[in-house]
Amino acid sequence: NYNTPGTTKVMNAPREYYPMGYDKNFDDNFASRVDLPDTSFYCGDQKHFPGLYADEDLGCMVFHVCALTDEGLIMKSFLCPESTLFDQTILKCNWWFYVECKNSKNLYDSNIPISKSYQLMKALAFFSAYKNHDNSTGSAEESSTF
Repeated sequence: NYNTPGTTKVMNAPREYYPMGYDKNFDDNFASRVDLPDTSFYCGDQKHFPGLYADEDLGCMVFHVCALTDEGLIMKSFLCPESTLFDQTILKCNWWFYVECKNSKNLYDSNIPISKSYQLMKALAFFSAYKNHDNSTGSAEESSTF
């Protein structure tokens, strides 16, 4: 188990991860944070960054966002709202009866389009910043849209 108890918090998932028509208990300020229960999930074992991953150990009630940053590998954990589970096929919380949690690990490659588009966006941001850095008239901060 890679998690040090008490260090990782689970926040309620952002509203855009809720299923269509879900209309209660929005926690837009992420006020509610609980300790992540024991799980064998570890971002370092995954292949796609950034990526969203259902936690089979926790019955897909929790999903993790894994990203490579300048500070290294980071993991944020989110709790799907009541009556929903994280659906690895659509990368969102879905009504529990649509989700086959035990297949989630086999579907982790559903992150490929996200990770590819992210790598592309990062490359474009880098090149636009670099190009503007060369040009003494404009600063990279002003021209960057990211």
